[in-house]
Amino acid sequence: MSGNQTRTRRQWLGTCAGVAGTTALAGCFDSDTDENDGNENDVSGDPADASSSTDWPMYGVDLQNTGYQPNATGPSGDELTARKVHDIGGGSSYPVILADDRLYATSRDGVVLAFDRESEELLWKEDGHGPLMAHDGMIYGPRASHSVYGYDMEGGDRWESDEIELDSSLNLNNEPIPTPNGVFVISDNHVWNVDLDSGDYTSVRRYPRNSRDLIGTTDVPAYHDGILYHAMGVELYALNVETGDHEWTVKGENVLHIGNPTVFNGMVFVSGGDEQLHAYDAKSGEEVWTVETTTGVETSPAVADGIVYLGDNQRVIAVKAESGEIKWEIEKPLPESEVVIADDVVYLANSLGVIALDCNTGDLHWEMEFNGYFTSSPVISGETIYVPALDDKLYAIEGS
Repeated sequence: MSGNQTRTRRQWLGTCAGVAGTTALAGCFDSDTDENDGNENDVSGDPADASSSTDWPMYGVDLQNTGYQPNATGPSGDELTARKVHDIGGGSSYPVILADDRLYATSRDGVVLAFDRESEELLWKEDGHGPLMAHDGMIYGPRASHSVYGYDMEGGDRWESDEIELDSSLNLNNEPIPTPNGVFVISDNHVWNVDLDSGDYTSVRRYPRNSRDLIGTTDVPAYHDGILYHAMGVELYALNVETGDHEWTVKGENVLHIGNPTVFNGMVFVSGGDEQLHAYDAKSGEEVWTVETTTGVETSPAVADGIVYLGDNQRVIAVKAESGEIKWEIEKPLPESEVVIADDVVYLANSLGVIALDCNTGDLHWEMEFNGYFTSSPVISGETIYVPALDDKLYAIEGS
């Protein structure tokens, strides 16, 4: 199933043109089995539909990085089991994604894999590694040092964008973000737009070179209504992708790129190197509130129903999005964990296992110890959690 030749976007299009309770549970381990502005989360990123879709098409679920899938339910029952879905090779720090009837994964072995969502049968396997994001029948995310890859969802045919001529940096720095306006990717001093049809690229915005204040970039920018929210060094930007102008710029006292921004209900949330969770007005960039964290958090906030959730090394906190008031916090020493939310449950996966907390109270629903060291945020499909582990396997966690 692998071994297809890498093609340029134009070559690929040319080919296609001719084709019309709160009790902690001990986890059991089984390794033998193979855009709106209202109060609701905007999960309008393609191909998910906010009303009924159970897709998880990208990191953070949607282009706003909310980490919230309202139509997933998560596992239930008195006992949890972790079974091996597939040996993906090399482990992965990137979550799987779900789009239509497929599940897609990537690994450090440099492969992208597609599975049937119901049977979990491997459908295709191609070269590439990086975060996976579904858009308009394609999977984007993996990249070379100067170009972006895409994969046909159905058969895995890979195409490659034109090679971007970088001014100074050796590589593209951040993860490509597919949007209706193109695929946005960042180098040290440019935001680039790769055309979805031609594979051509243009510079949306050029930044000063050799500025110590602008060292480091956001891994996964947030996108909403034509605005790309991203950070370079100590500065956070709201970049209009049509004009190339900044709607606003915020300069922090410390770096703002260590966590990825999240956009919700007219506000932008991002954690900084100053050990603060910041909330900014999405229109003006004015700081609305800050909440102190126990460390400089390198994970991203998740948002659901007006509450911001964040995990750091010492606790998990739930903060009211409008006011910055802490709704609840639990002190629980744990490695930094990305937070995702489904069915009023907060999920965190890390080297110790998986933890499920009540969204409203922070009470522990269950926790599952695991010896394999989970390496990315969990993804929920129906009553199943999918998460890769350091032992090079993709696992499914299910209830009894």
